[in-house]
Amino acid sequence: GVDASWAGISGYGAGGHRAALSPSHGFVFTRPNGSAWSVTELSRTFSRAAMRLTGKATNPHLVRDMVITHVRGEGLATDAELEALSLYMGHSVAMQKGTYDR
Repeated sequence: GVDASWAGISGYGAGGHRAALSPSHGFVFTRPNGSAWSVTELSRTFSRAAMRLTGKATNPHLVRDMVITHVRGEGLATDAELEALSLYMGHSVAMQKGTYDR
């Protein structure tokens, strides 16, 4: 099923854009035939597309690190939002601060 934490994202919860698509699954990313991507397949596809578009090697984890470094460095999030990000990332707030504050 869909992780309940997604329900708060605009358009994702009941009655949102996702409901209008009538999915028969709880996955965020699927293949054109509707089957689920494995983590490895999705990461590889993302990395290849990023290389093709930018000419630079990257991966989803690197992008995650770049986003949190930017958000923390520019002061773009409240303390509550930073705490939520740390939980989603599997970090403590202290670990996030120590790792991503530059």
